[in-house]
Amino acid sequence: MAVFNTFNPLNQDYKKHLPGTGRLVGIDLGTKRIGIAVTDENRMLSSPKFIINRTRLKNDFTKIHEFMDEYSVTAIVLGYPIQLDDSDNEMTKVSENFAKDLDEYFGGIMPIFLFEERLTSFEAKNIDRSGISKRKGKHIDDIAASLILQHFIES
Repeated sequence: MAVFNTFNPLNQDYKKHLPGTGRLVGIDLGTKRIGIAVTDENRMLSSPKFIINRTRLKNDFTKIHEFMDEYSVTAIVLGYPIQLDDSDNEMTKVSENFAKDLDEYFGGIMPIFLFEERLTSFEAKNIDRSGISKRKGKHIDDIAASLILQHFIES
């Protein structure tokens, strides 16, 4: 299996499974939308790219796969939602199952890193309200994905 929980203190060897080169894709998973972001070639910056309006799991995976092929992505960073007190919430298991299904879709060859996403949606909303984003009030899932990814590459 190629899913690594970066939040689990018993599994801190995940970094040895991170490919040395290639872009990373960031995913902010929601029940209605999936935000997608990508790093630059040097993994210095992440950029929001687009939002998938969820339909069927296979369709969602196909769109993610097409994006990854286009950008030559070598690993996935999936937001891992937990409470401020480190406990699980209703989306924690959803994210874990999504990661397992995505891993199966890729045949276990694409590393998937579950990365703690606390407050990224809050940060994304603040970016949207601040005027940095030109969307004002539109969906911010790709901005949240970019924040998850940026925090991952900085860690």
